[in-house]
Amino acid sequence: MPEYHLNILDTILPYNINPSQNQNRHSNGISKPSFYHKDNGTLPAWMETVKIYSEYSKRNFGDLLCQNEDSLLYTATLGC
Repeated sequence: MPEYHLNILDTILPYNINPSQNQNRHSNGISKPSFYHKDNGTLPAWMETVKIYSEYSKRNFGDLLCQNEDSLLYTATLGC
């Protein structure tokens, strides 16, 4: 997978800079209800985030920002 993302880096990165990234998880299969995984846990020091307030949870979450090659590969491995 990293090779694919590296091959399209110059094309895809401009569309990924600044919109926050999150995961839509289907832990019980694609035909079952999904949820947005917003708790990122411990992130690498270089990974940028933006605080987004969730009306549902009534708190802020640190959504990931894809700003460069490293963050693109990191978010791709998470499935964002």
